[in-house]
Amino acid sequence: MLTLDWQLYAVLVLESKMGFRFWFKRAVFVYCGIFVVLMIAELIKQNSITTALEHSLLWAAISTAIFIMARFIQSKQGIVCDSCQDFPKPKAPSKKE
Repeated sequence: MLTLDWQLYAVLVLESKMGFRFWFKRAVFVYCGIFVVLMIAELIKQNSITTALEHSLLWAAISTAIFIMARFIQSKQGIVCDSCQDFPKPKAPSKKE
């Protein structure tokens, strides 16, 4: 099982340009989106509501953790994600005549 040093994670999050609030909002947004999609998929498969709820909650949490950690590592490396809009877009060079 994967273990994570939560103290190290907290230090990295708090010291980053994008603080804890940014990453928390992103995690909640991603979790809700994944949960809704998975819940609908489970209900379409005609699983019971309790089974669909259990699976959706679990897999949404796992997916969110993977996405947020991957995106956090990429942001630390300076990798820009156009769809995530983490960083301000670079300004086009001005034309001086």
